[in-house]
Amino acid sequence: MILTYRTFDDPLSFIDIGLWCFAIFTLFFIHTYTMYRITLYKGDATELQRRNAFTWAIAFMLLGLANLINLIWRYTIESHFHRVVLDNFATLFVNLAVFIKILHTEYTINRYEFYKGYYFSIATSCQSIFTFIVTPEAIREVFMLQTIYLILLTAGTLIFPGIFLYLAIRLKGEERRKAIIILIGVLFFSIGLLFQPHNIEPFLKEYNIMFADSIYNLFLILCPIFTFLATIVIFSSYIRAL
Repeated sequence: MILTYRTFDDPLSFIDIGLWCFAIFTLFFIHTYTMYRITLYKGDATELQRRNAFTWAIAFMLLGLANLINLIWRYTIESHFHRVVLDNFATLFVNLAVFIKILHTEYTINRYEFYKGYYFSIATSCQSIFTFIVTPEAIREVFMLQTIYLILLTAGTLIFPGIFLYLAIRLKGEERRKAIIILIGVLFFSIGLLFQPHNIEPFLKEYNIMFADSIYNLFLILCPIFTFLATIVIFSSYIRAL
């Protein structure tokens, strides 16, 4: 994974910054509004519904911080060492957001007879541990480690929608409908996280993929759009209950 420092010498950079600022603002705004509904509004939501909204609010905050950090190092930090440090923090925040939400989801569905355990949480932890055992610098210098990292990142990212796909299959009625809505939202989030340009750039360069620049630029635009859509879809799944 190569950390490319971008400049403001082309219109695409301003589009990239604008879209990400909008997506990040949406994440922080919905985090704040959700916390307001939980703590001050005091509607008719049950304790279970409040906990669900609270964990989503925390996940939104962490994802907002991660994307903000990525935007900062891509445009304002020239030092390779500091870019590596910031990218590592961004990865940590993403891992925490996913782990917290999956852990709470498994805690919630353990009340069902068909599911007992914390299998998805353990699987997500394995992907996170790899990024701590193997330093980001080593990952970027060895293409094989980059490949392993992307495979684990893909697997770890797909666990997020995987748990809600499992729920959509096993549940019925209104609970199934909500699981499907969240499944769509987390699929959007997965695309927004997995296909960020600094994740796919080394593979485009290593294999000399045709139209690599066009693919890179496409994901530069699509990732913040998918992140924004994911935030809105997931927000719609729980806000009416608060």
